[in-house]
Amino acid sequence: MGISLPVRVAGLTSGILAIGQAAVAQPTITSLSPVANANSIGRSAPVQVQFSQLLDPNSAGGLYLHSGMRGGMRSGHSADIAVTGAVLEATPTYGWNPGETVMATASTGVRNQAGQPLQAPRVFQFTAAVGGSGGGNFVAPTVGAELPGTAARDLFAGDVDGDGDLDLVFQNGGVSVRLNNGTGAFGPQIDYPVLYSDPSGDTASLIHMTMGDVDGDGDLDVIGYIYGPTARDIVVYVNDGSGYFAYQDHRASVSRFTTDLTLGDLNGDGALDLVAVSGFPNEVHVRLNNGNGFFTTGSVVFLSGNRSPSRNAVLGDVDQDGDLDMLLTNNDLISVRLNNGNGGFSGGGDYAAGLSPQRLRLGDVDNDGDLDAVASDETGNQVCVRLNNSFGVFGGGSNVSVAATPRDLRLVDVDGDSDLDIVAASPGTDRISTRLNNGSGSFAGGTDVLVGDGPGYLVLADLDGDLDLDAATANELGNSLSVRLNQPASSPPLPVELADFQAERRGASAVLRWSTATETNNRGFAVEVSTDGRTFQQLGWQPGQGSTAGPTQYRFADEGWPHHSQSVVYYRLRQFDFDGTERLSVVRTLQASSSGAGWRVEACPNPFMENLQVQLQLTADGPVSVTLTDALGRVHATLTRKLVVGATTVSLVLPERLPAGLYFLDVQQADARKRLPVMHHY
Repeated sequence: MGISLPVRVAGLTSGILAIGQAAVAQPTITSLSPVANANSIGRSAPVQVQFSQLLDPNSAGGLYLHSGMRGGMRSGHSADIAVTGAVLEATPTYGWNPGETVMATASTGVRNQAGQPLQAPRVFQFTAAVGGSGGGNFVAPTVGAELPGTAARDLFAGDVDGDGDLDLVFQNGGVSVRLNNGTGAFGPQIDYPVLYSDPSGDTASLIHMTMGDVDGDGDLDVIGYIYGPTARDIVVYVNDGSGYFAYQDHRASVSRFTTDLTLGDLNGDGALDLVAVSGFPNEVHVRLNNGNGFFTTGSVVFLSGNRSPSRNAVLGDVDQDGDLDMLLTNNDLISVRLNNGNGGFSGGGDYAAGLSPQRLRLGDVDNDGDLDAVASDETGNQVCVRLNNSFGVFGGGSNVSVAATPRDLRLVDVDGDSDLDIVAASPGTDRISTRLNNGSGSFAGGTDVLVGDGPGYLVLADLDGDLDLDAATANELGNSLSVRLNQPASSPPLPVELADFQAERRGASAVLRWSTATETNNRGFAVEVSTDGRTFQQLGWQPGQGSTAGPTQYRFADEGWPHHSQSVVYYRLRQFDFDGTERLSVVRTLQASSSGAGWRVEACPNPFMENLQVQLQLTADGPVSVTLTDALGRVHATLTRKLVVGATTVSLVLPERLPAGLYFLDVQQADARKRLPVMHHY
């Protein structure tokens, strides 16, 4: 009878080996299905991982699947996982959401029949196919195209209440939710405030958020960064599965100048870890998840080698070694830092990306199996495409022209041809631009579609349940959300093509101007007004031109502006054809802003810390008052000064220990007012 001794393999005691028997190597992965970074996987397709050895039947718990849109952690909740010989297979109990990217981890919980763990974990991703008839032609629905959303930021789509459709979640100092009825129509806004306080009585505001299943219970939680005099906290709004969120703070501490949050499995254990980007100092805080949504350990990645400040981070396996690497945007570069497999980052390179890259997305745009980088260049009025050489080195590609000042963007298949197209949101032009991929990473064509005022945040998802991807934007300046549904590219042109619609203050009146490119059987426009953004009433009527082949300009003056008794008034157009068909325009908000052409106000910096300057471009001489108020209307700073025509900069004297959070800057000259949202950081 042989003598049994413990055997240590790769530093781990992994079993008992009888003398005279050969040691068994640790298992490795031999194939993946879907392959890593695949773009158009069947929505009911199983996930299969083939190993080099027969598996322990208990290895099913070592495969983790994360959805960011529906179900969160699918493993153990909405995916059946089975071990068959040397194969692990996960079959979704309901399909992957159209266009969603699923993150998968084969962890060291996978073992061979001798009990030895997988030699190294493997993290990979794939994207589910879209369907439907949408061709990237985004059209405003007749109802619910514009929704109120004060200072809306950080927009996400996900099924938070477990009913199978995708809801909208955003932040505006707290967390706000609008539940979908299944058709792309959304219910009233539900608000979840920040409940943080300390013994001194200081409070805090949420200024950044992301979404994912951080506690692994099969639903989507909200992870946020709150900021206040004593708060530098990561907080979690824990979902109970029905869409109710319970606030829990003190989950991790990060930099006071955090600019972005993102989630991903950084150490191959199946839990979503956290990356928090800091603009100053230029560093990234990595916080590892203990599996229950507590980010207990981690490290700081210093980025002194590139040009600060960093703005945005994304995670993906760009060098194809089985772990998630980190890419960031900063002044004019995309910076790459490679993962050592345990959540430690170093090396990589820096790659030119226009003048001012803002949002960065990863996806296989040229269909060669690796993840390419695409960044919005807000100053260059373009989107920069940089192709991966499969080892995490980026070059080539192209710069794609889009509507001016692009900020947020998405890489998604909007026309159903199985490649990733570009959709970018441009707050300076109030448009979303679609540029279609030819399958090899070249982009052209598409459309520029009008949405609300200042669309800084964008999401693409199947909002109406027809399997193609619709668009929604968070419009920070317009205090609104816009919804645009994807329609066939071959749809007949609209009988009336609205080219532009704007509202401005002129003296004691609100002046609405709009134009049409062409008209067919246009009876006219009902001008509608609302003081809450929900209930509209007809204010007036502007006859149409019937049928025209060229542009037509329209103007309507609301002489009753001073009588609406609200600081914010909402306007929209309801266009009628002679056959009775009607369509709604986008909503324009007027916050007693703009007294005429050239009247401009900007806050600098924004976010601000110790100092806040107001830059004005005036068209008339006279006293100007500046007031800083919080979300409750409390005044924290005022200034009145007699100014002259032209450019002027004034500084507000801020109180000591001004709480961090969202504020509003009101600037008034005579009967003209402008309101700007500003964020205070420490």
